[in-house]
Amino acid sequence: MTASPLPSPDGADKARLTGSHPWALPIALSDEDRLSLASESCKAFPGECCGFLLGKDQDGIRQILEVIHIDNAAPDGEHRRFSIPPLQYMKAERYAAQKDVQILGVYHSHPSHAAVPSVHDLKLALPFFSYLILAVRNSQTPHVDHMQSWQLDSSGIFREETFT
Repeated sequence: MTASPLPSPDGADKARLTGSHPWALPIALSDEDRLSLASESCKAFPGECCGFLLGKDQDGIRQILEVIHIDNAAPDGEHRRFSIPPLQYMKAERYAAQKDVQILGVYHSHPSHAAVPSVHDLKLALPFFSYLILAVRNSQTPHVDHMQSWQLDSSGIFREETFT
């Protein structure tokens, strides 16, 4: 028996466009980081988790070298939203500079929803950043159903990124 697909978050049809991003680099993410992201997403369920993706764009690949987990600061909305305070961005930027890497993006989970951007995600999005979304399903125990990354294109629409 196959599981039914997870529903898209509210307004997802207005926040995305199918197809790969024409100029985004493919993302390299270690198995260790994939497991860490999945674990964090399942721990946060039924709420959303969030954090930063640090690394370098080099040799035609967006290499994620470190994942930083951040406490979701969304007031009373962690079940449907994520929020990273400006101070956390500043700390992450300083840390990245010390490590000679960049903040390449943000990740967050979508509890019981597909790994596609919502209208809320679009409102917060910046060009250049990768937005990695983990769809978490709860059948008997929470598990990551799918993971997808997105990047805002020049017209302000999310486009899919690929993984190496």
